Amino acid sequence: YLLAPDSGTFDVVVLDISDPIEAGPAVHLYTQEFYELVAKKLNPGGVLVTQSGPAGLMNHTECFGAIHQTLKRAYSCVVPYAVAIPSFGSDWGFNVATNISGVDAASLKARDPQKTDAEISAKIRGPLRHYDGECHLSMFNLIKTVREGVAAEKRVITEANPVFMY
Repeated sequence: YLLAPDSGTFDVVVLDISDPIEAGPAVHLYTQEFYELVAKKLNPGGVLVTQSGPAGLMNHTECFGAIHQTLKRAYSCVVPYAVAIPSFGSDWGFNVATNISGVDAASLKARDPQKTDAEISAKIRGPLRHYDGECHLSMFNLIKTVREGVAAEKRVITEANPVFMY
Protein backbone atom coordinates (compact mmCIF):
# COMPACT_ATOMS: atom_id res chain seq x y z
CA TYR A 1 0.00 0.00 0.00
CA LEU A 2 2.73 2.46 0.99
CA LEU A 3 4.30 2.52 -2.45
CA ALA A 4 1.11 2.51 -4.50
CA PRO A 5 1.01 5.61 -6.75
CA ASP A 6 -2.30 6.76 -5.28
CA SER A 7 -1.46 6.10 -1.62
CA GLY A 8 -0.57 9.72 -0.87
CA THR A 9 2.10 10.80 1.57
CA PHE A 10 2.63 10.17 5.26
CA ASP A 11 3.82 11.94 8.40
CA VAL A 12 5.13 8.74 9.97
CA VAL A 13 6.06 5.36 8.53
CA VAL A 14 6.64 2.53 11.03
CA LEU A 15 8.24 -0.59 9.61
CA ASP A 16 7.68 -3.41 12.08
CA ILE A 17 8.59 -6.05 9.55
CA SER A 18 10.12 -9.49 9.66
CA ASP A 19 13.90 -9.79 9.73
CA PRO A 20 16.04 -9.73 6.58
CA ILE A 21 16.30 -13.50 6.28
CA GLU A 22 17.53 -14.98 3.02
CA ALA A 23 14.51 -15.79 0.81
CA GLY A 24 12.30 -14.17 3.46
CA PRO A 25 9.37 -11.92 2.59
CA ALA A 26 10.93 -8.68 3.87
CA VAL A 27 14.49 -8.76 2.53
CA HIS A 28 13.76 -6.05 -0.07
CA LEU A 29 12.33 -3.76 2.62
CA TYR A 30 15.82 -3.20 4.08
CA THR A 31 17.49 -1.91 0.92
CA GLN A 32 18.71 1.54 -0.01
CA GLU A 33 16.33 1.49 -2.95
CA PHE A 34 13.33 0.90 -0.69
CA TYR A 35 14.36 3.54 1.86
CA GLU A 36 14.73 6.09 -0.95
CA LEU A 37 11.19 5.29 -2.13
CA VAL A 38 9.83 5.71 1.40
CA ALA A 39 11.64 9.05 1.76
CA LYS A 40 9.72 10.31 -1.26
CA LYS A 41 6.42 9.27 0.38
CA LEU A 42 7.07 11.22 3.59
CA ASN A 43 5.56 14.65 4.08
CA PRO A 44 7.95 17.48 4.97
CA GLY A 45 8.92 16.82 8.58
CA GLY A 46 8.06 13.13 8.20
CA VAL A 47 9.75 10.36 10.14
CA LEU A 48 10.54 6.71 9.42
CA VAL A 49 11.06 4.20 12.23
CA THR A 50 12.17 0.66 11.50
CA GLN A 51 13.03 -2.39 13.51
CA SER A 52 16.67 -3.14 12.80
CA GLY A 53 17.50 -6.51 14.27
CA PRO A 54 19.38 -7.55 17.39
CA ALA A 55 21.36 -4.84 19.18
CA GLY A 56 22.90 -6.78 22.03
CA LEU A 57 26.54 -7.04 22.99
CA MET A 58 27.03 -10.36 21.21
CA ASN A 59 24.72 -9.99 18.18
CA HIS A 60 24.62 -6.35 17.09
CA THR A 61 26.89 -7.05 14.10
CA GLU A 62 24.27 -9.20 12.33
CA CYS A 63 22.38 -6.36 10.66
CA PHE A 64 21.82 -3.44 13.07
CA GLY A 65 24.74 -1.36 11.81
CA ALA A 66 24.14 -2.27 8.17
CA ILE A 67 20.53 -1.09 8.36
CA HIS A 68 21.69 2.13 10.03
CA GLN A 69 24.31 2.80 7.35
CA THR A 70 21.79 2.03 4.60
CA LEU A 71 19.25 4.49 6.02
CA LYS A 72 21.97 7.17 6.06
CA ARG A 73 22.02 6.99 2.25
CA ALA A 74 18.40 8.19 2.09
CA TYR A 75 17.98 10.39 5.19
CA SER A 76 19.97 13.31 6.60
CA CYS A 77 19.45 12.27 10.23
CA VAL A 78 19.43 8.63 11.32
CA VAL A 79 19.60 7.68 14.99
CA PRO A 80 19.93 4.11 16.24
CA TYR A 81 18.35 3.04 19.49
CA ALA A 82 17.72 -0.16 21.41
CA VAL A 83 15.16 -1.51 23.85
CA ALA A 84 15.00 -4.65 25.93
CA ILE A 85 12.49 -7.13 24.54
CA PRO A 86 12.50 -10.10 26.92
CA SER A 87 10.87 -12.55 24.52
CA PHE A 88 13.66 -11.89 21.99
CA GLY A 89 16.39 -12.72 24.51
CA SER A 90 18.37 -9.62 23.58
CA ASP A 91 18.19 -5.89 23.26
CA TRP A 92 16.53 -5.11 19.96
CA GLY A 93 17.60 -2.37 17.62
CA PHE A 94 15.59 0.29 15.84
CA ASN A 95 16.46 3.32 13.77
CA VAL A 96 14.58 6.56 13.44
CA ALA A 97 15.24 8.52 10.25
CA THR A 98 14.17 11.91 8.94
CA ASN A 99 15.10 14.64 6.52
CA ILE A 100 13.96 17.43 8.85
CA SER A 101 16.51 20.21 8.63
CA GLY A 102 18.08 21.21 11.92
CA VAL A 103 17.48 17.83 13.58
CA ASP A 104 20.59 15.91 14.53
CA ALA A 105 21.45 12.73 16.41
CA ALA A 106 23.31 14.51 19.20
CA SER A 107 20.30 16.61 20.22
CA LEU A 108 18.02 13.57 20.22
CA LYS A 109 20.48 11.59 22.37
CA ALA A 110 20.94 14.43 24.87
CA ARG A 111 17.30 15.46 25.12
CA ASP A 112 16.36 16.87 28.54
CA PRO A 113 14.31 14.19 30.36
CA GLN A 114 12.07 16.81 31.95
CA LYS A 115 11.22 18.24 28.54
CA THR A 116 10.30 14.76 27.27
CA ASP A 117 8.15 14.15 30.36
CA ALA A 118 6.40 17.51 29.92
CA GLU A 119 5.60 16.79 26.28
CA ILE A 120 4.26 13.35 27.17
CA SER A 121 2.02 14.87 29.86
CA ALA A 122 0.72 17.49 27.44
CA LYS A 123 -0.13 15.01 24.70
CA ILE A 124 -1.09 11.75 26.39
CA ARG A 125 -3.73 11.14 29.03
CA GLY A 126 -2.58 8.98 31.90
CA PRO A 127 0.80 7.47 32.67
CA LEU A 128 2.86 5.39 30.28
CA ARG A 129 4.16 2.06 31.56
CA HIS A 130 7.57 2.12 29.89
CA TYR A 131 8.60 5.33 28.20
CA ASP A 132 9.61 8.56 29.92
CA GLY A 133 12.45 11.06 29.72
CA GLU A 134 14.96 8.85 31.53
CA CYS A 135 14.02 5.83 29.40
CA HIS A 136 14.53 7.95 26.28
CA LEU A 137 18.12 8.68 27.30
CA SER A 138 18.76 5.01 27.94
CA MET A 139 17.28 3.90 24.61
CA PHE A 140 19.21 6.38 22.48
CA ASN A 141 22.57 6.14 24.27
CA LEU A 142 23.81 2.71 23.23
CA ILE A 143 26.48 0.83 25.12
CA LYS A 144 29.99 1.56 23.88
CA THR A 145 30.56 -1.71 22.02
CA VAL A 146 27.31 -1.42 20.08
CA ARG A 147 27.79 2.30 19.44
CA GLU A 148 31.29 1.69 18.06
CA GLY A 149 30.04 -1.26 16.00
CA VAL A 150 27.32 0.81 14.36
CA ALA A 151 29.78 3.62 13.62
CA ALA A 152 32.36 1.22 12.12
CA GLU A 153 29.86 -0.65 9.92
CA LYS A 154 30.67 -0.37 6.21
CA ARG A 155 27.91 -2.49 4.66
CA VAL A 156 25.12 -0.75 2.77
CA ILE A 157 22.19 -2.98 1.88
CA THR A 158 21.07 -2.85 -1.73
CA GLU A 159 19.12 -5.13 -4.05
CA ALA A 160 22.48 -6.23 -5.52
CA ASN A 161 24.16 -6.62 -2.10
CA PRO A 162 21.65 -7.83 0.48
CA VAL A 163 22.53 -8.51 4.10
CA PHE A 164 20.87 -11.43 5.79
CA MET A 165 20.26 -12.13 9.45
CA TYR A 166 20.81 -15.70 10.58
